[in-house]
Amino acid sequence: MPAGVTLTAYRRPVPGPLHLLGRSENGLTFALGYALARVPRLLELFLAELGLDGPTVRQLSISLQEPDKDGITDIELWLPKRRLLAIVEAKKDGWPGRPQLSRYATRLEQHGAGRSALIPLGVPPEVPLISEIRRLRGVRVVPRRWADVLQTVSDAVLGRNDEQAGILRELKDLIQEVIKMRSYDREVLIRDLKIAHASHELFLDHNIYACQTKERSEPLFFAPCFVGAKNRRTNGIHYVSRVYCRSVVDIRKPDTLKAALGEAKGAVARIAKPLRAKKTAREQLEYLDGLPQKWSRGVGVLREKGWRDQTAVFFLGDPMRLPVPLAKKGSMVPVGFSMTLEQLMSARPGAFNC
Repeated sequence: MPAGVTLTAYRRPVPGPLHLLGRSENGLTFALGYALARVPRLLELFLAELGLDGPTVRQLSISLQEPDKDGITDIELWLPKRRLLAIVEAKKDGWPGRPQLSRYATRLEQHGAGRSALIPLGVPPEVPLISEIRRLRGVRVVPRRWADVLQTVSDAVLGRNDEQAGILRELKDLIQEVIKMRSYDREVLIRDLKIAHASHELFLDHNIYACQTKERSEPLFFAPCFVGAKNRRTNGIHYVSRVYCRSVVDIRKPDTLKAALGEAKGAVARIAKPLRAKKTAREQLEYLDGLPQKWSRGVGVLREKGWRDQTAVFFLGDPMRLPVPLAKKGSMVPVGFSMTLEQLMSARPGAFNC
């Protein structure tokens, strides 16, 4: 737009064309599809995170709102000769349901390229019911959060020309605006953690939080509230850790533990991949590459300690100490209680209410 000219729509500023789209699931997926088509680097990173990268994707066709007898899909990625590579089904509040995903898995089964993937795209705090499903009708299921897309968009900005960087900035702003309008505010899961219990050691030494499967939250961060210490100053929230992956395992079945570790390692590998070309990222890569070793030892502890058979396991980053510990006001942190990262960092020094 010419200098000095501003544009608004519905009393909201319109810095670029993507902001003319509706603040709906269709608006978000239209913006994502447009950016994938116009910014090759974004498409490259997006496909790599899904395990779909390769030379054949250079001739990709992207379809939005493709009608079919099984429904209307949000985003479809097609290879030459009408081979369907992936379907993305998105929600801006929650996650797509299994019946809908099963119908789209059938579409991929019929038209897929052999390594096709079905991508449910959703919003925490609730973990999708399909999160423990690796395949539907023989098709890989790869759940992703809008937060993951935001990170990919940020990674793609570096080195882009003005036009592409502008598209990516608009997409990032739009996603943040729409998701913040909804319930995307429970970023940090808070749970009681007994000092005398093995879970205390598991968290501090092995970057793992293990709990009952009824804990269905999928937070971006985890902050344990230590309880049971004789010294009151030891109790409360002292640390916060990033959540890289959540899986449900059966301690009696080594294959479920192996699959969970593999999924967690894959989450770290996707983050590390674009950093390996950066000379300044050596320390960050050393840190990321070291996490799977800690997790492997932690999974060994789970088996040795005879943890409950069905267990939800959160694979975490190194605990980061809070500037000021927070004591709990209340008898017990309720299941599913959480805060935003901003609330945690800006809480009144010394206390938090639950």
